[in-house]
Amino acid sequence: MVTGVVIPAKNESGRIGKVLTNIKCWSPDIIVVVANGCEDKTVEEAIVTGPPNTHIIEFTEPLGIDVPRAVGARYAYEFGADIIVFIDGDMSGHITPIILQLLEGIKKGSDIALVNCYPYITQRLPLTQTMLYFRKLLNQELGLLNDLGVASPCHGPHAVSRKLLSQIGFTPLAVPPLELAMARIRGCTIRVHAAIPHIYLKSQIRSNSHPKRVTETIIGDCIEAIRYCRGEDRNRVWEGVEYDGYNSQRRWDLLQTAITNLSSLKAITPEDGFN
Repeated sequence: MVTGVVIPAKNESGRIGKVLTNIKCWSPDIIVVVANGCEDKTVEEAIVTGPPNTHIIEFTEPLGIDVPRAVGARYAYEFGADIIVFIDGDMSGHITPIILQLLEGIKKGSDIALVNCYPYITQRLPLTQTMLYFRKLLNQELGLLNDLGVASPCHGPHAVSRKLLSQIGFTPLAVPPLELAMARIRGCTIRVHAAIPHIYLKSQIRSNSHPKRVTETIIGDCIEAIRYCRGEDRNRVWEGVEYDGYNSQRRWDLLQTAITNLSSLKAITPEDGFN
């Protein structure tokens, strides 16, 4: 089976090289780095450290949260990937064993292979508790709570099958809980195949406002997915509170162009160098 990796990366200089080095251990057929709105040396570092089968797609404008996943998946799908693994550009931890479990899960018939990044209960901040509540609520809505717990494609690495993409398309990948909901409704197989506490992903620690906005994005995405399942208007409001987070910064226009006009995605490889 042809395996692909999609790595969204925004200002990940100092980390993207470690991610690419770790990926070399399991020799995927294609690595797609989607660099969007980078103002540092992310692209240069990817060129220097990536193996020859690394394809770097650079957007001068930020695509917004999760949108690079959909762009990279479209590119890898055209390449012929049967399995696509999503790894964020700052996940520099030693997660190769986790990735191998995801790959094995897809090979054995799963269409979405998830990682549980909350394998045990600890003290959580109130907003995190709210986020986990909505993830639980969505999985319960889907009839998957017993199988998935609070696992979701919005957090941590996950993998998808070519069958899934042929069923739901690429746009839902930009709203991961919606990806989950559409997969379930279309009868795809969804399983948790690995577990790792979030801290071991070694994701970058960003500004104080960033975790709050990411959490609000995930909550809003879950609300949108729940409303989709119920056949309701896909808004992000719950009990009078709107959870936007980074949602309004998602560039649906750039995504649509990438999906419908693949030739617009000009990729460079390490063999191209800096020419």
